[in-house]
Amino acid sequence: AGLALGYLDQPALTAERFVRNPFGDGVLYRTGDLVRVGEDGNLLFMGRTDNQVKIRGFRVELGEIVHQIDSLAGVQSSLVQVTGEEAADKQLVAWVVAQQDTELDVETLKAALAERVPAHMVPTYLVLLAEWPLTSVGKIDRRALPAPDKVSQQAVYVAPQGAQEAALVDIWAELLKIEPAQLGVNTNFFSIGGHSLLAVQMIAKIRAHFDLELSVRMVFDHPTVRELAEALVSASCTRLPALVAQDRVGPLALSFAQQRLWFIEQLQGPSSMYNMPFALRITGTLPASLIEQALAEIVTRHEVLRTTYTEHNEQPIQVVHDSVSFTLGLEELNHLDDTQRADYIAQAQKAEAAHPFDLDKDQML
Repeated sequence: AGLALGYLDQPALTAERFVRNPFGDGVLYRTGDLVRVGEDGNLLFMGRTDNQVKIRGFRVELGEIVHQIDSLAGVQSSLVQVTGEEAADKQLVAWVVAQQDTELDVETLKAALAERVPAHMVPTYLVLLAEWPLTSVGKIDRRALPAPDKVSQQAVYVAPQGAQEAALVDIWAELLKIEPAQLGVNTNFFSIGGHSLLAVQMIAKIRAHFDLELSVRMVFDHPTVRELAEALVSASCTRLPALVAQDRVGPLALSFAQQRLWFIEQLQGPSSMYNMPFALRITGTLPASLIEQALAEIVTRHEVLRTTYTEHNEQPIQVVHDSVSFTLGLEELNHLDDTQRADYIAQAQKAEAAHPFDLDKDQML
């Protein structure tokens, strides 16, 4: 990967963000990330120095969205913010004030904006205001802006008909956190807070409820309850076969995911590349024996945690062990002072994380 040469047709922004490299040749890019150096030397992300945000993997300049909305016919001014605490719940919300003697329509504004910016830059909610709420010094009072109403963003309410539409309404309502009675069958999923991550969750719930498999593309192509219900009965949906336990006679073939990891190990040898280490600091009274017992039960419950991988007749196979011994390592560090203890723990964590994983003999946990 390399650095771009600048922003297309935006020389001022290019000069601001792409600066001469004081450490050598070339240029550096000002990312806008605000960081600090941690005690271990790693950079800790603290926030942004600008209005750039990240929505479901896309970096978005809020100012660019405001600029595009303000340029739409009938718009006097706008403001765009991000709502939601968790990454998966973050949504773009735009508040818009119309020009004098002009009536605006939410769907018309969204359609016009969608012609100018990518889909991930179109706010989920557009809230129309008669005027801006202002502070005592004449600035927009962001805390006084009305929260978006999911119900008002949808089309005219039409009640579900039949068990299938009713079930889909219940699924959507659970994902979108609204009352089922407020969700009509002609409402666009993506107009009231739906997005690609929620679409994947919807597919999982439909799979569990209807025993049918459908693609994410189908959700985008049929974004209302009524359209999706009709699609579920079409030939484009596959009814899943019943899950039946397989006989354990003979070698067990690897899944596609297992084959990929096995191939990489044959190519590169044991590696720590796919390790997923994490540390927990527990305060209070919790006997180590109980932790060990709980983890041992999890290993006993899930076969994949006691599965190793080997070769049989020059083919990779998985070996599910009937039982494995799981012991929790325990070290006493009371003889060390606070600084020594912290250094020892940090080094032990790094060593554990970097320990190569051998598919032929190592346990998953």
